Amino acid sequence: MVSGAGAVAQAVWNDAHGFVPTYGIGDYDLVYFERADPSEPAERRAETSARSILADLGVTLDVTSEARVHEWYPQRFGRTIAPYRSTKDAIATWPTTATSIGVRRERSGQVTFCAPFGLDDLLALVVRPNKAIVARDVFEAKVGR
Repeated sequence: MVSGAGAVAQAVWNDAHGFVPTYGIGDYDLVYFERADPSEPAERRAETSARSILADLGVTLDVTSEARVHEWYPQRFGRTIAPYRSTKDAIATWPTTATSIGVRRERSGQVTFCAPFGLDDLLALVVRPNKAIVARDVFEAKVGR
């Protein structure tokens, strides 16, 4: 699983402004891509498992199978999208360039990043819309938090 989106950016920006890393973070997005079983019940099992494993952190988790986002995206955002091919493919469509970032800890303990737009905007504290699929109102809602 990959943790990403707003929590990563918020933690970096909090540090840059002298706040504790968790300040203002409402939830943590955990995303994964599973072709073998992209069903909603499988996604719920993954969410239950992640919440159990990370229960001692005392945070709210939002677990999403990127293999099934195209199924609910039209109802939630009013437009159809093509199925994602990978987690990286999905991250490349997140609302802002600075939040289009995933972080994963490998079995070796090494931390890897997926940052389709690089890290420059994140580190420069720049919020720029990702125009891949995000509508203007979605972008404005994200930056208005």
